This record gives sequence, structure tokens and C-alpha cells, in this order.
Amino acid sequence: LVLALLAATLVLPAFAQDDPPGRVGRIAWTSGDVYLNNPDTGELGAAPLNQPLTSGVVVTTGSGARAEIQIGAMTLRFDADSRIAFDRIDDEQVRVVLDGGRIIAKLPTEDTRRDFVLDAGNGRFLPRDTGIYRFDRDGMGTVATAYFGTLRFEGRDTAFDVNAGEGAHVWNDGAGRLNYRMVQGVRDEFTQWSAARDQQQRSVASSRYVSPEMTGVQDLDAYGDWSETPDY
Repeated sequence: LVLALLAATLVLPAFAQDDPPGRVGRIAWTSGDVYLNNPDTGELGAAPLNQPLTSGVVVTTGSGARAEIQIGAMTLRFDADSRIAFDRIDDEQVRVVLDGGRIIAKLPTEDTRRDFVLDAGNGRFLPRDTGIYRFDRDGMGTVATAYFGTLRFEGRDTAFDVNAGEGAHVWNDGAGRLNYRMVQGVRDEFTQWSAARDQQQRSVASSRYVSPEMTGVQDLDAYGDWSETPDY
């Protein structure tokens, strides 16, 4: 009996570590050429709608393409010519690495605010409030814009806040030193498109019946009505 109990204590944690995370993402909408890099095989393929996304996946958008990804109540929108690596998607954190391009993150709940991290290469951005944030990265550095809410940047020996309506440009100089300056927030056609997408998704009937953290539940509103069944 003692040996059996000892064996159980050794085996059960191994099974627990193999359990899949309770939170995954999905490809919710695409336009143009959108690709996924399979973390297991390294192969690059077209991103089909509703494809599940987990840690290690890389999403790339081609010229003129755009994509929308949902992770629970979190919505991430990618502009054309962007490359985003999902370093981590699990119950505790969604860590996104922006290798290049433009991304808008809509974080409507405290859970999505607390768990989201954007890695800009020379530091990380952490939302301090629920809100909507944008990140642009190219060879000149990263520009972060806070449309609603406040962002916190943390880098080597440098930390500062980006308040609603503001922007910040962060870059490394030729000597590798981290620099930043406050700039005007970026507002362009990509911003307008994202806002229009929000207007289209204002139906929240599902939120009265199912947790918004259930990825993809918003799509069901367009296909019928919700009702409660006491037996379940």
C-alpha cells in the first residue's frame, strides 16, 4: 500500500503537467494572405478560420492582409505585413512578441488586462487598465499608443507610463542604450478599421449566458437565440 501511494505521488504530477491549458486562441477573421507557423513542425501554412492557437504559434500577414484573433474576451487585430509570435498562451498569461508590423489589442476585462504582455524586444508593455492599445514596430523601434487606459513600459533601467490619448516611441541607439520619448498617438486607417469592427460586435447577448472568457462564444449570437434549460 505504501509503495502504491508513493508511486501515485510521482505519477500524478506528471499527468497534471501534461494537461492542456484552459485558455486557447482562435483565428476569428481574416482578409488576404494570413499564415501560421506550426511550432511543432516549423511549416508555414494558410491560417484557416477557427484554427486553435497555443503557445509557440507565429502569425504572419501578407501585403494588404489583416487578421483578428480572439483569446477569451481578448481581441487582437493585426495589420498588413505583420509578424506576431505567441510566446505563451495559457491560464496565467498571454505573452505576445511583436517582431514587426502593427497590432491593436482590445482588453475589456480585468482578466485580459492582468494577463496580457507585449514583448517589444528591448522591454515589455503591461496594461495598467482595461482598454484599447496599439503597437507599431519597425527598424526604428516600437511606438505604443494608448487609446483607452494606461500602459506601463518596463525595460532595462527604464520604466514609464503611457496615458490615454498618448503615445511613446522606444528604441535602442547605436550603442545599444535604451531611449524613449513621448509622441502623439497613432491614428490612421487601421485605427478606424478596428473601431468599425468594434461597432459590428456590440451584440453581447451571449455574455448573459456564457462567460466571455470562452473563446469564440460571441459568434453564436448571429445564429439564433439563447435560452436557459433548467435540467442542465
